Amino acid sequence: MEEPFSKYLTTQIEFLIESNQHFRVIITAHRMCDTKIEALIAFSKTWRWNVYAYIFPNHPLFEEKKSKIHDLHFSGGITLEEVRKIFVKGRAEPFIALKIGSDYQHVWDLDIQYTTPLKGIDFRVLADAKILADDLRSYIKE
Repeated sequence: MEEPFSKYLTTQIEFLIESNQHFRVIITAHRMCDTKIEALIAFSKTWRWNVYAYIFPNHPLFEEKKSKIHDLHFSGGITLEEVRKIFVKGRAEPFIALKIGSDYQHVWDLDIQYTTPLKGIDFRVLADAKILADDLRSYIKE
């Protein structure tokens, strides 16, 4: 019997772009391999980039999620939207967050050679994440 493909998701690297009491923006990069041999080779496959925002209940967009989150800056639009429980060591109750994100695996991304995260964050992905953080910050009135 063939082993599941997901078994070969080998590496994920996460970069924190901004975090405060209202939201968090992160960038992730991961590699997926087709075989055990490829999983053992450090640079065998292209890195896949994603940008995610975790919007906490005290952010104005948490309650208005359906009407305004699709106006936020995401490459190619939002491809992930879910409510998550985030468990923190030393805290009895989990945090609740709306997790939204997008990836860089669209048809128009196929010809772009994105940087390996071992050399830093790809400048296009970083620019998108910074714009997203600015967008989210613009809704906060303190």
